[in-house]
Amino acid sequence: MPITEGQREQRKQFLGSSDMAAVLNVDRWRTPYDVFLDKTGQLEDAEPNDAMLAGTWLEDGVLRFAESKLGGLIKNQQHRLPDFYLGANIDAVVAVSQLPVEAKTAGLFSPLPDAWGNEGTDEVPDYVVVQCHVHMICMPTAPGMCYVAALLGWRGFQMFEIGRNEELCELIRTTAKAFWENHILAKVPPPDSEPHLGVVRRVIREPNKIIPINPELVEQYERACAEKKAAITACEEAQAAILTEMGDAEGAEYGVEGKIVTFMEQSRKGYTVEPKTYRVFRIQKDRRAS
Repeated sequence: MPITEGQREQRKQFLGSSDMAAVLNVDRWRTPYDVFLDKTGQLEDAEPNDAMLAGTWLEDGVLRFAESKLGGLIKNQQHRLPDFYLGANIDAVVAVSQLPVEAKTAGLFSPLPDAWGNEGTDEVPDYVVVQCHVHMICMPTAPGMCYVAALLGWRGFQMFEIGRNEELCELIRTTAKAFWENHILAKVPPPDSEPHLGVVRRVIREPNKIIPINPELVEQYERACAEKKAAITACEEAQAAILTEMGDAEGAEYGVEGKIVTFMEQSRKGYTVEPKTYRVFRIQKDRRAS
């Protein structure tokens, strides 16, 4: 279920479970600097991408699966650690046991990360482990376990169980306190961290404001762009040379065992137009040897 505008504003008053995963540098989508910009109110709202929309839309189905395994659920629970900087928006809590449930989708638009292990284990990505522990820390019942219900690409619905680790709980508390006081309240960016490009582009900017910056940064950018352009040109020229050498062949061997160059036809079926056929250049495994 999408969060409300009020919940979005509330989240700026504390570090949530996904924030802590980023602050602890175990979230590949967000950095500590990203969290700093968000919590200090420096960002415009982000448009949700396809993966975010899918996660929101499919969450109810994932929780229905969890309910079939765990019994009745109480959905959308919010808990805040009293007099502290941690809070948790929990997808659901098991009605009888009062254990939290985190709903996840993964591998729907890209290959599934290897960090998801066998069903029934605690082998989930580190960022999920941190999120589950924030849930457990913030709940007044101090549960000793958190369920993870997941819809995984090519694997379907699966359940995982994350046991409480007190050392990790203490690390989360200590890190949350230091980050909030030293960076959010002090408005000092965290060291040794850079924001993602997609995040820093959302920084709220003052119209017509011009300031001096380090010229080396601009020079570095211009060099990188020039190198990128040169690399693309070199790549295209090399591909053209290979295709010229191949003549009218669709494939070519080049002396590396088990690998070939191909320029095969593919078709893409549209919903409103006739299928289109095109060729794709690849260096790939020689499946003739299989």
